Amino acid sequence: MPAGLPKPICNDLWVRGIHELALGDAAGAIRSWTKAREYALRAAGEDGGPATVDIEGSFLVLLTSGYLGLARWIGGDVKGRGQYHSAIAAFQAKLETQDAKEAKLALGQLKKTRSTYGPHNA
Repeated sequence: MPAGLPKPICNDLWVRGIHELALGDAAGAIRSWTKAREYALRAAGEDGGPATVDIEGSFLVLLTSGYLGLARWIGGDVKGRGQYHSAIAAFQAKLETQDAKEAKLALGQLKKTRSTYGPHNA
């Protein structure tokens, strides 16, 4: 594992994953976002926050879970659809909290990525 703080490493791996997805490499995006999620979970633990995909979950845990689910779904793993929608639901619930601004941003990113790269069938 790379040395450094988990949040910046998580962010770097997220960027790598979005580039891989844009290049049509869903498998590469899955690998990057799996690692990003590991760092997001580590960061949540260090911050004393829950590592859950619900209204209590941290921004990075929810975002990486959503992107990982989307890449899995694009790659043909039907479980990815549920993972993506769980993150969407958690961010939607956060729209009624003090985290509404970041939740709105994340929802926009996730929905735009799905509309651009798929899947478009559900």
